[in-house]
Amino acid sequence: MTEKESLKDLLNQEAATETVAPNRDMETRELLEEEAAAAALDTDNLDELIKAAAAFGWAKKARDIVGIDLREVSSVADYFLIMSGSNKPQLKAISDNIEEKLAEQGLCPLRIEGYREAEWILLDYGSLVVHIFADEQRDYYNLERLWGDAPAYKFEPVQ
Repeated sequence: MTEKESLKDLLNQEAATETVAPNRDMETRELLEEEAAAAALDTDNLDELIKAAAAFGWAKKARDIVGIDLREVSSVADYFLIMSGSNKPQLKAISDNIEEKLAEQGLCPLRIEGYREAEWILLDYGSLVVHIFADEQRDYYNLERLWGDAPAYKFEPVQ
């Protein structure tokens, strides 16, 4: 085996082990019903904005909703909100609902990326960036691992 082949094998082994997100301790935050989130939304309060966007995604059956607080590690945004959908129509429905409900409160995204392809839709609200992933893309890009130094929390409905 040549040195080049050995290095290639080593890189492939490392890549295979890195595709699984590490177990992270995440605080669980309450996932509000859509109507309650809209009623409680204070657009000047970033925490309320994140909770509302999570609720609007959940209303269209988004799953595995995770917030990542980037304020101490990056200037890209203050928060990422990451969620998954099962298929392209569902990803578009999640995106549409978040965009429409926030627009009712006077908030419009600065930029929308990936809507046509609907594999990874990004809604950029400046301090909050919402990522809506198809499962395969979420596993591949693994933002939770990439931003592993930042505090993260998951949203779950109250039982």
